[in-house]
Amino acid sequence: IQEKLRHESYPLTVAEGNSNAKKVKILSEKILRKSFLELKKLRGELYTFGVGLDKDQDNHILEALGVSEISKIHIGVYDCNFDVINQINSKLRAMNNRRNENGMEEVKISFFDSRTISPWTRTQ
Repeated sequence: IQEKLRHESYPLTVAEGNSNAKKVKILSEKILRKSFLELKKLRGELYTFGVGLDKDQDNHILEALGVSEISKIHIGVYDCNFDVINQINSKLRAMNNRRNENGMEEVKISFFDSRTISPWTRTQ
């Protein structure tokens, strides 16, 4: 990531308002659409950093993860308070309920304080 940034190659971001608007934008851009479809193919464990999942802006991500084969999701929370965690848990419970209805295993969930790590520095 740091190498790309040094060469002024910046990641695409979607800043549209709610989840539906973001999904429309994502599906209209080839590289974003490909990335979104890859979310649906994930397996194993997933770590999130900088994705709230507690607001209506990220429902499209939960939709994609809901059909994936991930087994566990580790959610980085910056403002680690009970209200935020309860909101995220509520959305993830709904996702797991849909997975159960489709005969899929539930995704295990864990939280970590995202202020305790930095994805921008290397560890040896």
